[in-house]
Amino acid sequence: MSTALLRRVGAFGLVLAAACTEPPPGEPIRIRDVTRELLQGPVFWETRSARDDAPPEVGVISPAIHFSRDGAGMPSLILAPPAEVRFTVQGPDVPATLRARAGIDISSLKYVSAGHPHIDVEFEVLVNDASVFDARVRLEKVVGEPVGTSWIDVGGEAGLALRPGDVVTLRTFGIDLDGARFVPPVPLFAGFGGLGLERAYERARTRSSASAPNVVLVVMDTLRVDRLSAYGYGRPTSPRLAELAARGTLYESAWSTSSWTWPATASLLTGLQPQEHGVLDKGSCYLSSELTTVAESLQRAGFTTAAWSGNPLVSPLRNFGQGFEDFDSAESFRKTGEFFDGIEAWLRARGDTRFFLYLHLVEPHAPYVALPDGKARLAPAVAAELAEHYGEDSRALLDGAGHGPDGALRTEDVVSAEHQRGYSDLYDACVWSGDSWFGRVLDLLAELELADETIVIFTNDHGEELFDRGLMNHGQSLHPELTRAPLVLAGPGIEVGRRERAPVSTRHIAPTIARLAGVDPGYIEGALDLSKPPPPNPDPVLFSTENGWWNGVPGRTILGLRSGQRVLHWCPEGAPWGAAVPPAGGEVRLYDGASDPMETSDLAGAAQAEIERLRSFLERRVAELSARAPKGGFAAGEATMELLRRVGYVGHDD
Repeated sequence: MSTALLRRVGAFGLVLAAACTEPPPGEPIRIRDVTRELLQGPVFWETRSARDDAPPEVGVISPAIHFSRDGAGMPSLILAPPAEVRFTVQGPDVPATLRARAGIDISSLKYVSAGHPHIDVEFEVLVNDASVFDARVRLEKVVGEPVGTSWIDVGGEAGLALRPGDVVTLRTFGIDLDGARFVPPVPLFAGFGGLGLERAYERARTRSSASAPNVVLVVMDTLRVDRLSAYGYGRPTSPRLAELAARGTLYESAWSTSSWTWPATASLLTGLQPQEHGVLDKGSCYLSSELTTVAESLQRAGFTTAAWSGNPLVSPLRNFGQGFEDFDSAESFRKTGEFFDGIEAWLRARGDTRFFLYLHLVEPHAPYVALPDGKARLAPAVAAELAEHYGEDSRALLDGAGHGPDGALRTEDVVSAEHQRGYSDLYDACVWSGDSWFGRVLDLLAELELADETIVIFTNDHGEELFDRGLMNHGQSLHPELTRAPLVLAGPGIEVGRRERAPVSTRHIAPTIARLAGVDPGYIEGALDLSKPPPPNPDPVLFSTENGWWNGVPGRTILGLRSGQRVLHWCPEGAPWGAAVPPAGGEVRLYDGASDPMETSDLAGAAQAEIERLRSFLERRVAELSARAPKGGFAAGEATMELLRRVGYVGHDD
């Protein structure tokens, strides 16, 4: 390992390895360090030749609709054939690896016809004018097969080895039916995805102990805090979480950074607000490699890292796998029973190393399909078939069928009172099911004698609306049913039996993990200090959504903050019910979080001076955060859009 790399690794916690006197177990960790994500920031290439009607540009290519065909949309350099660009490798005098994939976007299928039954594109890469990669991709309609093609890795799994000063040329060519190069009559959406330079090095694994604990972060998707018996709910939905709280610390006023998965989970992994990490919506859903995740920080310090996700939005396909040696995900929602055996096998195999395990469980997420015991306990009289109507009922309400022209609720016109109670009971049964699987994780740690040397952290990504304001689902507002988060920590160094009332944000979790692990990733600012009481005047807590529903209008940005007892929601483009044009500055709502914890009484009409103070602070803060975001966020490709339609985050007309 070079001196420069040793210094770099040392900055991320070699001091921990020095404290470990036993030889590190197993094979070393191979760390892939992205040194430059070429597709973000200024133009890095020189155009040598291109079509007049389609110059090279950065976009997203999705080779297929279904991820199982390896068709995930990736940020790409679009080179409509024929085209040629080149760039020179910059940087310190150490070897680098070029990562890239060649592919054709599924949209090019529209040019396939009886007279032209397939489309072929040739991709070539040269280094210092010598060809090092040449491949052809064919896009055609095949009956009975998944639509689309697969990416081809440039240089295979190893990538292409480069050195500073190397000149890299990227080419695309159209291939006609006779196999000869030609100029297609229309621009084809083809190019190189995931372009980036990285350096790899090895790091010895470390061992855990009570003074050097493992970390398990469990995120329960779509979980309402007020449906947890551990937080005072009257039904026994979370006995295992209550056990964890009894031997650790519970935060009563924790708040997610957003009310839906992508921005909230990116905050959990990076410690940043959505405006700062840039993962905001379908227009910017790719986690930049410029950011350092908590998994990367721990891996560089010798942790073995792994993740299991039941939510298809949380996936390496959108770069959420940064820092994870293993990341198990799928293209559809999976209840925990579908992959728990993998978690158990991994813990049994890796339990002798110090590890960070991230579990994203989705039991409370629609469809509300509970474990049989959970349904028998909490929803015995509810027809299981009701869960099949969730998507239809949710869409009807979001389309406005549950509100009158003036905003008056008429939810029962869409979902009867009986079915509303049924959904509620099924949801509770799913919460119990998630808690049951969480308990199995705790039991496994105990069986493997890891409980005394493992910190367990439990939270959510966001909550769920259950007709509280005439809607279902999540993402549409910033009210407590969607943004309040459970936060429970237990393990070595965590105070037992503490219940903390001061407001905190889920963005604090990543730096807190780093602090508890003894790692300095550069973002310790914001870590919770569990060794002493919180400051008397904590910083305001921020949250936001780009999928907001404001007075019947969907797709609105809503920004919010909790400052002291006051809670402000601001929709910059918000308008009164039925208004065609929003007022200057949009609309705000103001609530008193102490006397009105569920935010049912809007105080905006009587507190203009306070509103202006809070809104000005919020506007300035969001601008500051946005200025620090990685440049050039990437939109969802067609494969990701199809996934969003399938899980209900966007309509079929989007």
